[in-house]
Parts: sequence; C-alpha cells; structure tokens
Amino acid sequence: RPILEAGIKSVAVTLGENGVFVCWKEQKVDIQVKKIEPIPIQFADATGAGDVFATGFIVNFIKTGDFLDSYKFANRIAALKCTFKNINDFAEALWLGSVQMPALGNKSIITHSVNV
Repeated sequence: RPILEAGIKSVAVTLGENGVFVCWKEQKVDIQVKKIEPIPIQFADATGAGDVFATGFIVNFIKTGDFLDSYKFANRIAALKCTFKNINDFAEALWLGSVQMPALGNKSIITHSVNV
C-alpha cells in the first residue's frame, strides 16, 4: 500500500507456481488487491517467464487500460511460456498462432491481438 499511496499506480508480485499478487489504484477508486490463481500446466521451463509476464501486462494494458484484465492476461501468457522448453520455441509458436492450453479447454490463450 505505501508504494501505491506514493503515486505508483500498480504493483505485481509474481509467485511462480503460486500465481501472482497484484495491487492497483485507479482514479477515484480505493486500492484494489487481488491474488490471481495459477493456471495448471505441464511445466517445462520457467526461463523468461518473468519477461513474458511483464511484456504481456504492458501490451495488454496499452490496448485495454484495464489493470486486472492485463494482469490476468500476463499470468496466462507467462504460464503458457512455462510449457515450452525454451523461449525460442515459445516465440515461434506465438508467431505462428498455434498456442493452446489444455487447462483452458484447449482454447487459444491469446484472446486478442495487438497491431504494432
């Protein structure tokens, strides 16, 4: 809370296999606090998951302006990264649009795209 009260708008603490703890403050709204539960996955490797989480949050927040939705998206995309043995295979799968996650009913984990 002290960080948010000092003017920072959002804070996330990733907890690895235990999900993520997030806090944010929007205009004229009290500080929001939420624990986002982990997504069950078949774990392969966590290398790069933090970078993927941060990037997923930023990209989604630029598009939506919604803190909670962006944290949920970041949690999903970081979990998906952890199902790949290396970051290059993950990046290639994203590029080809062939990523799905059984824990989400084999629906695509990417629910929208961002044009750059």
